[in-house]
Amino acid sequence: MLAGFGSFSLLASIPRAILVHSARCTLPARPSSVFSDYLYYHYCCCSSSSLSSSSHYQAMSSFSTAAANNPATAAPVAGPRFQVLHSDQSASGSASGSSTGARTGRLEFNAPDDAHPPRAMLTPSSLFCARLGTPLSLTMDMCRAEPLLAGFHDSLSLLAQNGEQVMRQYGKGIHKFMHADEYIFYMSTRDVLAATVDGMGGDKQVAVDVATGRIKVEPEGFVKYLDVAMPDMVASLSDNIVGGTAGTKRIEKSIQRTDKFLDDTLDRISKLPEGSPAKNVAILAVVQGSQDKASRIRAASTAASKLVFGFLLEGFNTGEDQLQRLELIEAAVSQLPHDKLRVIHGLSAPEHILQAVSRGIDLFDSAYPVMATTEGRALVFDFAGLTAPGWDGYAGRSMLDLWDSRNDADTNPFLPGCTCYACTRHTRAYVHHLLNTHEMLGSVLLMSHNVHHFLSFFAAIRKTIEQGTFVQHRDAFLQRYTAQPFVRPVVTSAPQ
Repeated sequence: MLAGFGSFSLLASIPRAILVHSARCTLPARPSSVFSDYLYYHYCCCSSSSLSSSSHYQAMSSFSTAAANNPATAAPVAGPRFQVLHSDQSASGSASGSSTGARTGRLEFNAPDDAHPPRAMLTPSSLFCARLGTPLSLTMDMCRAEPLLAGFHDSLSLLAQNGEQVMRQYGKGIHKFMHADEYIFYMSTRDVLAATVDGMGGDKQVAVDVATGRIKVEPEGFVKYLDVAMPDMVASLSDNIVGGTAGTKRIEKSIQRTDKFLDDTLDRISKLPEGSPAKNVAILAVVQGSQDKASRIRAASTAASKLVFGFLLEGFNTGEDQLQRLELIEAAVSQLPHDKLRVIHGLSAPEHILQAVSRGIDLFDSAYPVMATTEGRALVFDFAGLTAPGWDGYAGRSMLDLWDSRNDADTNPFLPGCTCYACTRHTRAYVHHLLNTHEMLGSVLLMSHNVHHFLSFFAAIRKTIEQGTFVQHRDAFLQRYTAQPFVRPVVTSAPQ
């Protein structure tokens, strides 16, 4: 894990000319004090006139204007809305009905005020990971410099340390707390980057791991938090199972508990006074079932009968093989309505994402670029000639290891032709140096690239679906690249 400010003495020895060359921007006079020198160094590496806080506004405004000019997609927003724009039923390669197959869509929520366009994003896509209301490694200014970034995904760890009381006292909701009015904010029960906890809850509550230990969350407290945090979308409480060792009784108990939590949550929200913010939150029903196909079908069928905005497929990447995972996803999606949002957690490689898109999944977590950043790797794979056009320098490798000593004098960007902040201003050698000196700027630059590349991957997926060439490019990708998934930590406990 990259941490710390590194060596101020090393920093002080770096000539200003090198800093100017690295930042490629006009800089102010250099201060004299050591700590101010660090701030100057950080300014040199992170500031640029291109970092416009209006870039995301402009992107969303253009998107909304385009939708308004297209009668097939334009519609006034009255609360959360998801619309399927284009379906490619050939993409799954199965005989299942119209519920499977790659598709594009638009996810949209009401504008926070008259000064902003609606919070919106195109799917398939991903929401960037946040923890405790803070984007990982990036400042909000850097997030706004990435026009493809449309929202954030946090967990119930926000409830730690009296989070509900803190948010109630603050009184303005999570968007203003993060200074992210224009972004979609999604919240799930568990942190997709942390160890998956099996059980540890009960019939009336779920356990949530936080930095200070573990907290128990009941539907009553959950709804109270929604009312003060005011996220756009949230996954209902669920009883998670990890690994393939769970028996039939444990799986059935997980499904029943998850269904009960959902019913309790919906009932409590329905009884809130008119105008309560929680009434405007889009609720996702969680589909459990572990690695049992019949249980997945039953859980999905039950979830499909609920009055919810969409569905979250949970419990993947916990020991199942790839073929089994695809069967489970397809079995669950075949029971879900075609016109509602489908989200999945736990897929840890682009190859897995492409297969899930083929089966009708719309929204993914962003654990993959975050874990790549943590390991000092830059994403460099190409999809359909759109994410790394004209570049074939890695012979089937999807990542570049910046810890590798062969990068110590390499003045190329991570990925030639990439337009991200890091690639247009810095070199492999510079980031290799930052990693080896444990400067946190190394992870900042890597994250800015990896998030950009990951979101560009989804933009390329959408384009190929619209053009009817998704299956062709998916198959070419699967032949070219060997899956390099990250194994997510798992913590098991005695079944309850």
